[in-house]
Amino acid sequence: MTKSEFLEILRQQLDGEMPSGEIYSNIHYYDQYIDKELLSGKTEEEVMNELGDPRLIAKTLIDADEGPLYNSTYQDVPYRVYTSEQLSYSLTDYTQTDYTQTGYTQEDPFADSPVKKTHKLDLTTWYGKAIVILAAAAIIFLLVTVLSMLIPVAVVLVLVGLVISMFKKKK
Repeated sequence: MTKSEFLEILRQQLDGEMPSGEIYSNIHYYDQYIDKELLSGKTEEEVMNELGDPRLIAKTLIDADEGPLYNSTYQDVPYRVYTSEQLSYSLTDYTQTDYTQTGYTQEDPFADSPVKKTHKLDLTTWYGKAIVILAAAAIIFLLVTVLSMLIPVAVVLVLVGLVISMFKKKK
């Protein structure tokens, strides 16, 4: 497997599973790592064998990122992928740090997405259930606090009303 094939498989596996900025960062990291290893004297085949399967790396990265939030997919900035004929690498190419030499380019990966992302509370997770329990406890606490203040005031008003009505009846 070549460097460009490795990075392309990695990108394909990450696409839709994490934000485009994170995909860019991960691919850029592996691109730089491979370049560094090649400069240290290793062959491309040795580096690829050390790294292993890009699908397994992608699965690990996705699991570490906790995958798509609440079963939604991220809206990615599209990559421009070049064919192998459009790419030509030589030993001098590996000394450059330009990310576009791998065949991937993208417009500002950290720009705000025009799509508004909404988050839904997932009640199938422990933290979703914990949030609901805490919210219910807070509401009950507020009700008890308000009622504990209103009940004495109401009792006093009722007693004052009874006393006034008793004095009116005596006259």
